Amino acid sequence: MNRRSPGRTTMPRLSRSDSGDYATWRQRFLMDAHRQLVCAFQKRAESREGLTKTELADRLGLNKSVISQRLNGNSNLTLEVVSDMARAMNFRPNLVLTPCEDLARENANSKQPTVPSAQRQTANLTANTSSQGSEKRFVKIDAST
Repeated sequence: MNRRSPGRTTMPRLSRSDSGDYATWRQRFLMDAHRQLVCAFQKRAESREGLTKTELADRLGLNKSVISQRLNGNSNLTLEVVSDMARAMNFRPNLVLTPCEDLARENANSKQPTVPSAQRQTANLTANTSSQGSEKRFVKIDAST
């Protein structure tokens, strides 16, 4: 017997066939995570530190080829991979979940989902800029705009 608390709504179980946009949403999420890792690496590579793929690989205990595959988009990015790479580059990952109904309203006339403009203005990776814990936010570039 399935009992529900008063006032609570239950969400229907979703399957991949329930939404024609499932693959699009999933692909955009993965592309965004990849793009942010690449931007973070480029930021560190261009800094005074001059981070290289070899140094990043050493920090993670991996081969340089694995780092190259990840930065080129030729490997599966799990949350653990994103977290480990971000930390090795002195970034803190930040995952933002937006209710689909909010996105549906915002994108009613668009086939491709986009991130709400307020969230698009700040990156989901935050750099630790000092030992005092101050933060610097980077502008995220969204190719769909």
